[in-house]
Amino acid sequence: MTRFSDAAQAPPPNPLEDCTPWPPPPSDPIPFTPDTGLAVRTRLSAFELPDDKVGQLRKAYQLLRDLTNNSPNDPRGWLRQANVHCWYCGGEAGTETGAGPEIHGSWRFLPWHRMYLYFHERILAQLVGDKTFALPFWDWDTAGRDRLPPIYADPGTPDNPNPLFDQNRGATADNRIPPGIVTSDAIGLMLSPTSFEAPGGFGGTSDGPGASPGTLENSPHGPVHIWTGDPSMRSPVPDMGVLATAARDPIFFAHHANVDRFWDVWLNQGGRSNPADSSWALEQFAFYDQNDTPQWVAMSIGDSVDHETSLRYIYNGTPNPASAVTFALAMAQTGGTVDVSPQSRETIKVPVPPELSQPRPAEIAVPGPPPKPVYVLHIQGIQVPPDEQTFLRVFLELEDADARTPITSPNFVGQFAILAMRKPGTGAIPHKAAAHSHNQAFELNDRQVAMLRGKQVLSVKLVAVGGRLTKIPYRRAFIAARR
Repeated sequence: MTRFSDAAQAPPPNPLEDCTPWPPPPSDPIPFTPDTGLAVRTRLSAFELPDDKVGQLRKAYQLLRDLTNNSPNDPRGWLRQANVHCWYCGGEAGTETGAGPEIHGSWRFLPWHRMYLYFHERILAQLVGDKTFALPFWDWDTAGRDRLPPIYADPGTPDNPNPLFDQNRGATADNRIPPGIVTSDAIGLMLSPTSFEAPGGFGGTSDGPGASPGTLENSPHGPVHIWTGDPSMRSPVPDMGVLATAARDPIFFAHHANVDRFWDVWLNQGGRSNPADSSWALEQFAFYDQNDTPQWVAMSIGDSVDHETSLRYIYNGTPNPASAVTFALAMAQTGGTVDVSPQSRETIKVPVPPELSQPRPAEIAVPGPPPKPVYVLHIQGIQVPPDEQTFLRVFLELEDADARTPITSPNFVGQFAILAMRKPGTGAIPHKAAAHSHNQAFELNDRQVAMLRGKQVLSVKLVAVGGRLTKIPYRRAFIAARR
């Protein structure tokens, strides 16, 4: 396979000019195959890493930075790795040459970031020569940890700078995430949907013009990004506060490891499952792997779901969900060649979906009431300029709600953040309209549904608690029932 020239030019320092994350792949990607001989690794809280693991983590990120300086065209290097996220966070936004499909605002969000962290983790493990290396997670939901983990907040010294520190980061060790973002009430609301992909659900709807993000992407994911860049939550500040540059801050990966962990937490509540739609399970994304001569590898969402078996990691204190694999095509047959001559008896072996491969019990019709409908508030076509951000809370029938109104109010429906795609003042995004369109959906609880009865019109109040925008256009708002 082609080696990448050490003499090649480094990726542009401004990913908003071109965030191409890698040189052109030398061939079609090879299918991902789980390394079943790899020991299952345990990801620990960044607040609980022992000293030897802290030293190893710092060494790994220093080597990653060194790789960019010494071999700038190597797709495993720091800037190339950071640009992978830029490439997938806004379609053609931020690059003149095109980009990957948008991985925010739909059901791609959780699995794509899981894959990204997996390959990033394996690259770091290769650089430090330790296959047991595991990324830490920033458990901002744990009491007292609503702040930067100290190992990331320490800048080091001029002679020995800390490679986990980001000088563009606005948050410091003295700042705390504002109330209502990572508190138990906020986390409980985020975990409350029972559906992954239904509008207003946990993981986001299927991709398309009407797609909307899930509760986890909306918050705490988005607000923590914004807060890390600017604790006042007013301005989009690179690196973490702007999508194009977010992965240039090492804490991005600790933040997203905790986001990934909450996928397990949600499934472990019971009565919850991943999408059964095969189009979700079979969608693939390609990444360069950790090898010294990197290989271009295609991983499907189905490959990533059972992360203990397939990706070989778990989270400390969080069981791997027994219900992780809930669709039929996670073990789809990989490609190859087959003899098609008339005399051949060679065949392709295709796994049968589990629900069809087992004997079917006799079905007994049991009469009962139809399922109770779930009512969902939709706000579609929200327009935010690509170099601006906003963090909004949504209330029903509470016209005097403001930024001080607590999320424990019975009128509180939900909250969401829209991150800037690029730094303010950097001009229009190539190939894109002046503003991106975003959709949001929120499940209503029984008390809020009661507010609908006997009314022709319901008031919905949007309250800005972050960002600089005072007026935000939207296309339409409506309430719809689903069963």
